[in-house]
Amino acid sequence: MKKAFLLIILVALILSGESALAAKARSISSDTDSAYHAQHLMMHLQETNCRATGNYIKTRNKANGGKVVGHLEQADKFILLDVKNGWAQIEVIDSDKTSPDSWNGMAGWVNSDYVDCTCSSAEYAQHHNTNSTSDSWYGYDSVLRFFYNAIIEKWEFEEILEYGFMEPYDFPNSLSNDGFILLDLNSDGVKELIILDQGYYCSDGEPAFLSYIYTLKNGSPIRILESWTRSRKYICTDGSVYNTGSNGASYEVNYILDLVGSEFVVREGILSGDYEVNGELKTGWFLVDESADFTYTEHEMISEEEAYRRINQYQESIDRQIGPFISFGEYGNSLE
Repeated sequence: MKKAFLLIILVALILSGESALAAKARSISSDTDSAYHAQHLMMHLQETNCRATGNYIKTRNKANGGKVVGHLEQADKFILLDVKNGWAQIEVIDSDKTSPDSWNGMAGWVNSDYVDCTCSSAEYAQHHNTNSTSDSWYGYDSVLRFFYNAIIEKWEFEEILEYGFMEPYDFPNSLSNDGFILLDLNSDGVKELIILDQGYYCSDGEPAFLSYIYTLKNGSPIRILESWTRSRKYICTDGSVYNTGSNGASYEVNYILDLVGSEFVVREGILSGDYEVNGELKTGWFLVDESADFTYTEHEMISEEEAYRRINQYQESIDRQIGPFISFGEYGNSLE
């Protein structure tokens, strides 16, 4: 009887909310504390050094959503993707064997009061000090230090993957050849951080594609674009991005992307894909917009000649003079 009674109490606690089996981070006791904490967590976007403060933290389908998709546990490892209105968007990358209701790849939103980082008390306060190093390099110091340390420490393939990068092959590994530029891509007064290597400035033939683009969201840096072998990105002369790649061995993709706020959207694109005519499968070219990925056959079909004419225009718009380029070695010298 006693065991049954305790079980009933436990179930009641679990159903009562996130606070049943977890204490709030940093002794949060007011709305002001919560807002301060959520702002600090923005410093840790795209990182894996945050943890749930306890067990059975409700993970919802959207910020303040009514549907619970699973429960985050203290032992789970996750990437912090976004923080919005007191809610943290996470994706579990390593569900601990003791976690009964989470799994690798589980994604959703949890109350940010129940997510904490490994910062010391001094670091927790310093990040919001206007004199802190996070305000240098136009607010990208934490990102630059991340790449600089990775080069110095000679990170291995597996360690790079842990931070959510699609393809580590082009991850910076040289203090002299790898570096960055700062460029306001959409003329909104905020400079984007573009990680690339000096091969991008190749005067003959095709330049090397850029590696990553970061921008500032609510004053904190976030990664908004990444290249990999089958999805290569280049800066265009008007601040847009040319994206060329494939949807498989036989299908070509070419997009012009514009930065709107903190996200890239397709302005125009050319892609090849299959379509059906009287039961026969054929391959054609389509002029598409941002809704192209799954509905390209609803867009305008164009001739192969017109497709390549436009693709050539995209390629000719690549800006090979962007800069000035700053190597990670030069950045490291500025830390001394």
